[in-house]
Amino acid sequence: KRKALLKNKCYQCFSNSHLSQNCQHKMNCRHCGLYGAHNRALCPLVDNKVARSKEQQQSPQSTTVNLTHSFKGTVLQTVQAPIHGPGGRPINGRILFDTGSERSYITMKLSKQLNLEP
Repeated sequence: KRKALLKNKCYQCFSNSHLSQNCQHKMNCRHCGLYGAHNRALCPLVDNKVARSKEQQQSPQSTTVNLTHSFKGTVLQTVQAPIHGPGGRPINGRILFDTGSERSYITMKLSKQLNLEP
């Protein structure tokens, strides 16, 4: 797009008295390092970086997962930890974390071990 605006002008110094191949002000592009090809403002490398940056900001990231083995069981969030009852010694037990539940439950066996009433 930028080069189209510079039709019949030098891509190095933007003069309309000559074209790039006849320019006396040729330099290395600071972005891509090419000598005499274009002014740094016209570097396609910068345009590509800006386009990729905008594309990355605008497009949602996606993730693909491929399973090579399927697991037919259920995985639960559990941990073994000491459980303290009122005034009693701690008893090792397994705790199940149910993040969708509004209540907590224990087995009757654990309730008796902790001297709790149902």
